[in-house]
Formats: sequence, structure tokens, C-alpha cells
Amino acid sequence: MSISLSAEEMKELLRQSVEAAGGQSACAKKFGVSAQYINDCLRGRRDIGKSISVPLGYEPITIYVPVKDSGGKRKNA
Repeated sequence: MSISLSAEEMKELLRQSVEAAGGQSACAKKFGVSAQYINDCLRGRRDIGKSISVPLGYEPITIYVPVKDSGGKRKNA
């Protein structure tokens, strides 16, 4: 059974990984990314991409949901 995570839950998983690695620099080295990228993801300036999510056991997927107008009905494209 697979469990999906919200962006905030993924960010928390990254925080835990950073702590377990001993800091952002060590975690970045482990994932093969820059420490700045780790920092940007944790601060919400960048989305967590595959280079981080896959080693953590997750694949990022973007979804789009219908926009509702003020009457609660879906807008047609």
C-alpha cells in the first residue's frame, strides 16, 4: 500500500533526513545536490524535486483539479 504525502509532510521528511545526516551540507552531499537547494526546499522557495524525493522513497506528481466559480460549479475550458 502506498502513502501519499502533502508538500508539508514531504518537507518534514526532508527536515528529518537533514537532522539524521548531521546537517544540510551532509544531507546535500548524500543526495548529490547543493546545500542551498536543500535550504530553499526547506524554506519553501523551491519545490522538492526528484533528486531529493526519490532517495526518500517518493516520486513527485503534479495534479490539477477543476476550478470552481463563485456558484460552486466547474468552469469549462
